[in-house]
Amino acid sequence: MFIGDRGTGVESRIKGFCRYGGRWEEQLHGKHINMCITNEHMASQTCVYCYQKLCHPKAMLTKNKQVSQEIKGVLMYMNPKCVAVKSGKSTKSRDALSSLTISLSGLTQCLIGSPLPPFAQSQISQFNPDTFNKLS
Repeated sequence: MFIGDRGTGVESRIKGFCRYGGRWEEQLHGKHINMCITNEHMASQTCVYCYQKLCHPKAMLTKNKQVSQEIKGVLMYMNPKCVAVKSGKSTKSRDALSSLTISLSGLTQCLIGSPLPPFAQSQISQFNPDTFNKLS
């Protein structure tokens, strides 16, 4: 089982106060199954199929002459060459997409030792594709 590291609250500060999250979730799940905590960087903003950035769809609402409003719980694939757009499934729930990308990122981290390039937080600007190809 893979879980993301953003909800643990370790060493995070909210409005100047320490947030005491801790390791309760991994201890609770770790009693029954093997668990791996993975980095959630760009998990809910990246397409799983083509690794392009996703956007929120707009709903047409007329309120004080404002025409559109973003729908926060859904993400939309914008790349016309993406497999999801070609198959007619261009929108996906934010939670379902996040869980899929967290598990994909965690699986590649366990198998190869390095996350996929779009999900690598520390190697965003200086990532070398040859390094990932050697590891895989």
